Amino acid sequence: MKRTTLPYCLAILILFWGSGITHAAFNHQVTWLKYSGSIALSGSSFLANPAFLPFQKHPSIGAGYARKFGLQELDHFVMSGCVPVGNYGIGIHISGFGRTLYTERECGIHAGGLITSNVASGIAVDWGQVQIKNYGSDHVWRVHAGVIYHCFPVSAGLSGKNLFSSKMDRFDGTPEKTLLLHANWQVSKSFSLTGNVVFEESFPPAWFTAISIPVWESIRLFTGYDTGARRILIGCNLAWATFSANTGYDHHPCLGWSQSYQLNWEPRHARE
Repeated sequence: MKRTTLPYCLAILILFWGSGITHAAFNHQVTWLKYSGSIALSGSSFLANPAFLPFQKHPSIGAGYARKFGLQELDHFVMSGCVPVGNYGIGIHISGFGRTLYTERECGIHAGGLITSNVASGIAVDWGQVQIKNYGSDHVWRVHAGVIYHCFPVSAGLSGKNLFSSKMDRFDGTPEKTLLLHANWQVSKSFSLTGNVVFEESFPPAWFTAISIPVWESIRLFTGYDTGARRILIGCNLAWATFSANTGYDHHPCLGWSQSYQLNWEPRHARE
């Protein structure tokens, strides 16, 4: 075996260790948001729960990139955008995961609306394709939904992933259902506490807690612990004018570093 193929084989082993293809496929969005410290009210939050959309005050465009364990075969790219429309909000996203041996492509539309002034619901529909080199490809339609209670400084929500999905005939199955409970307490303008619990069909519940601490007027640090990955995550957020940027890192003692980068732009934000 060529030396250069070893990282790719390791990547595929990591991806599918202990689970089938239909479980591993399209199971990266929440992880990416968690690494960037964004499962709270922000321009990309609707990727975790579409019910965030009606609470978004301004149009927002975002882009993100993550790499697990330094392996390009585990690269993840995301682009998203959303716009408020009265008591409603609409968002779209496209994403890609993997490189040569295994790839996922995904695009989706999200919509949310207020039920009361503090409660909202949302729904998302997306299309995804899985492709394995020298084996073939398959595609799937999926439906997700969520609800949010948001009354500053507290927000809490429940979202369901893959609540309805078409069957992946070639891979003999459907993506597994996932439930996410999440809560955020904005203690001060920059200081916040976040907690999430993930319920997956084939795994025991996993929780993630994080704390955000201001270190400068436009800079805050966050750190958290993920019981699923059994690692501590650290990151930084920088807000400047109409832009906000996030970085997130964690280290596995055997597999090495994982990192995530995210940039959001809200063009109207600085004019208020």
